[in-house]
Amino acid sequence: MKRWGIVTFLVIILAAAATLAIWQPWQNKKNNQPPADSGQYLVIKEWGVKFKLPSDIANDVYYSYDKQRNVINFGSKQYAQVEPLCGADKIGLSKGLFRTSVNENPNEFFPTPFKVIDGYTYQFAPSSVGCNQNNRFNVDENRGFAIEVTELVEAISKTLELVGR
Repeated sequence: MKRWGIVTFLVIILAAAATLAIWQPWQNKKNNQPPADSGQYLVIKEWGVKFKLPSDIANDVYYSYDKQRNVINFGSKQYAQVEPLCGADKIGLSKGLFRTSVNENPNEFFPTPFKVIDGYTYQFAPSSVGCNQNNRFNVDENRGFAIEVTELVEAISKTLELVGR
């Protein structure tokens, strides 16, 4: 009887140790996960700035730099499949991003600059139909397109910052 008591006691100790060995790493991993909406940054290397993209558009939005006009045009991989004008090298999404030195006057035809960073003002181009000018999107695509543009503008407005910060 004494022998079975020792064996039972050892089995309980081993089971508790195994449970702890499995539970501890799992708990640590669970607590170290980034927030679900952490998104990722889109870095505009030509200007040395970045902004956080919402996770639902992070893999879709990209940009091209028009050096002659000093504007960043944003494109959508998803919508460019339906309407090629949605590529950043074409018309792109309906908002372009402009940067002007604080020593120059901002573009008077555009909305008021929304941010000043490191000696530059940033402003959006006025709204336009953008790449959907041929109305090729169905109702759901139109709704999704409008949401994506809104999310993009909001993300830039709220999180634009210098790279390295």
